[in-house]
Amino acid sequence: MVAPIVKWATYNNWSGPYIKGSQPYRPPKKPTEWDVIAYAVGYPEGGCYDSYFAADGTAVTFGLFQWTATSSRLQTLLFRCLDQASDVYLKTVGELFDDLGLELSLNLTSDQGELRKNGKVLDKTALRAIFTPPNGKCPKTGPEWKTACEIAKAFWALGQDLEIQRIQQEFFQDELYLESLVKRPKLKGKTIASILYPTTDLGNDDALPPTAYTPARALFWSFWQNAPRVAEQYLNAIPGSFKNDPKAFTLKLARKFAHSTFGNWGIEKAAENKREARYTKIVKCVNQLIGKDTLPLTP
Repeated sequence: MVAPIVKWATYNNWSGPYIKGSQPYRPPKKPTEWDVIAYAVGYPEGGCYDSYFAADGTAVTFGLFQWTATSSRLQTLLFRCLDQASDVYLKTVGELFDDLGLELSLNLTSDQGELRKNGKVLDKTALRAIFTPPNGKCPKTGPEWKTACEIAKAFWALGQDLEIQRIQQEFFQDELYLESLVKRPKLKGKTIASILYPTTDLGNDDALPPTAYTPARALFWSFWQNAPRVAEQYLNAIPGSFKNDPKAFTLKLARKFAHSTFGNWGIEKAAENKREARYTKIVKCVNQLIGKDTLPLTP
């Protein structure tokens, strides 16, 4: 195992270490719908099971789909790693947490993972103070940087394991299934499933080959992973029926995302910041797996 290179990054007012990762998600030659979604979500986030990023105020962002500690989604994933691959977990991140005096537990009421220290659940500020002190602004020099590098390497080592990679995939599938069934205020009380999965059994969609519904689902879930409430708001703004005319609905959704002014999602906004639009990245992934005309580059 070649040692990873830990680099330093800044993002807005935050700073900290990151590891690009060397274990990318590789879709099969005959992709299922799940493969298309996984590629569209993972690639814009770095696309590696062992990637680590701690320079954006999230304390820790890790894995193929970039779960964050400040949202508790990472802690929930880590608990599953502990439950299903304890040997690997305990030798990597588990050992790190022991050194830091941290305890990983599961809130049985909410099924969310928690990190505790001295019996107290750590909030966002406390998490940043531990992983990227002070409060999400780890300097590139000094003892804080040395500690931050060791933390980054422990997560990287966890992501190198094949069993952990499988767990990451299954955990994300479960997340999307559960999240799609929740009634959303941004959708005026509707669920994501009621809009994007109108005619199929959501539980079996991951095993099905791509259909006319797949591009819109891949597009939506990629944005949802990055900013869920905004993605839901955009989805609610699309007129028409996805069930009756999936291609027309998909084009309207593509236009909404392609010309978004949120972050670097939209084409125009990303060009102003001299970045590749997130929309463009998603289109390349989906079209590579399904067909070059599936999503337009400039809708």
